[in-house]
Amino acid sequence: MSLDRGEKRLEKVEEVLSFYGCDGVEEKISKIGEYIRLVLKWRKWGQLTSASDMDSMETTVCESLGILSVLDHEGNLVVADLGSGGGILGIPLGIACEKWGINLLESSSRKCAFLAEVVGVLELENVSIKFARVEGTGSVGAYPIVISRAFGKFKEIIPEVFAILEGGGIYVTLKGTDAEKEIRESMSEIMRYGFEFEKIVTPSHFEKLGEEPSCSLVLLRKL
Repeated sequence: MSLDRGEKRLEKVEEVLSFYGCDGVEEKISKIGEYIRLVLKWRKWGQLTSASDMDSMETTVCESLGILSVLDHEGNLVVADLGSGGGILGIPLGIACEKWGINLLESSSRKCAFLAEVVGVLELENVSIKFARVEGTGSVGAYPIVISRAFGKFKEIIPEVFAILEGGGIYVTLKGTDAEKEIRESMSEIMRYGFEFEKIVTPSHFEKLGEEPSCSLVLLRKL
């Protein structure tokens, strides 16, 4: 798979992938570009994202890749993307991190159909899709790492994360730049479910791009 001539080159994504030490950047850029085109094509049908053009999607993908600030892209990690939606978090990471096993957990049949199309078209053998409602049941299994993006406030999501995160496991969620306030407001719920707040991290690629941070990463550990 290669970029057609005349297509917009995802220069920021390329910089971010290179910054985090990913290899095979050319092929990965091509796959991410194809993923973005599929999202933009089907976004209204599947209610996939509010982003409506290539530039805004590129920014969104770069934010998602910011998780590589705290997780090793070369590690053999098993990761669950909770509330995957259109795969805005899990698909770019699945492309960037070929050694990861990524499980996209989604409760919408339409979004699952879209994700299945993407995984097939891009031949992402390390990405699987699970159509399930978590809702505190733990029916989708347990994972050592859970990630999420824009999946709700901590008070709402902590019970669901608790149900699928292994003891000692890490939860990493992509939040806005005001995450510290939400952590303070949710600390009693975090502690009640046996989580330990570890840290808030600004993805390190923003400095590389010379941009103001537009998001942050919150890390919790299940005791």
